[in-house]
Amino acid sequence: MTLSGNSEIQRIIGGALASRPYSHSQRAEANVTAVITVEDDLRYLPRTLRAVLAQSVLPSTIVVADCSGRTVQSVQTSFEIIPTKEDVLETMPEPQRISIQIVRVAQARSFADAVTKVLRNAQVDTSTKTLWLLHDESRPADDHCLERLLDAWANSPTAALLGAKQLDWEGRALHGVGCYAARGRVVSLVVDGEPDQEQYDGRRDVFSVSLAGALVPVNTLAAVHGANPWFGTFDESEDLCRRLCLSGRRVVVVPEARIAHRRARYDGVRSRDGGAIEPDAA
Repeated sequence: MTLSGNSEIQRIIGGALASRPYSHSQRAEANVTAVITVEDDLRYLPRTLRAVLAQSVLPSTIVVADCSGRTVQSVQTSFEIIPTKEDVLETMPEPQRISIQIVRVAQARSFADAVTKVLRNAQVDTSTKTLWLLHDESRPADDHCLERLLDAWANSPTAALLGAKQLDWEGRALHGVGCYAARGRVVSLVVDGEPDQEQYDGRRDVFSVSLAGALVPVNTLAAVHGANPWFGTFDESEDLCRRLCLSGRRVVVVPEARIAHRRARYDGVRSRDGGAIEPDAA
């Protein structure tokens, strides 16, 4: 199937592909699939897609999980990149193909529930070893976010879940750098909105991380039977991380990997049903 049609999501993807800078400095990671969930409010999706497509390391598959109900039939397109090495080329580099899919998700109860449901219907290569999870309003804050997550995983192969530093939509103020368990509750130790001066960049093993922008090995979800949608989008990451920690697995935050997160529903600019509540600069 090819990406053809006049839906708003398709137009946004087409615009992001058209504006993607031509570069030989990118490469694709064959065993990584990115999942981006979207709803009725599409104000933030263009910037998020452009940021994903500008990554120095690209996922081999990008799945857009449409939770709005507008997508009737799954559609797909692809593009190629030609990576080059810094040393002298002796042969012509082999092109790498990146697949982009739009897949409908019906009645998702939470972010992780949407991810679980979309993967049942998406055309994902069986070689996929890890998932990169993104909200439509959680964009990589620079071009090396996925690369730094993968580097951290390579250096910490026992990590069961790797989360990113959470910043505001402009990528300057902090929302969180992992959380800890203390006195029966989860605490951040970060003052929400304080400037990011790399003051928490020494953190590694934590109790929980946000699933927005997280790198999740596939076997992690299988080991603990996935996230529990009963907790909803706000609390399911803490529950998943709690079960991972109780089972002796590591939850790691990667402060070098930066995610700019608008938190549209949390901040009251998106309704519970996924619609825009008030004008907001995307």
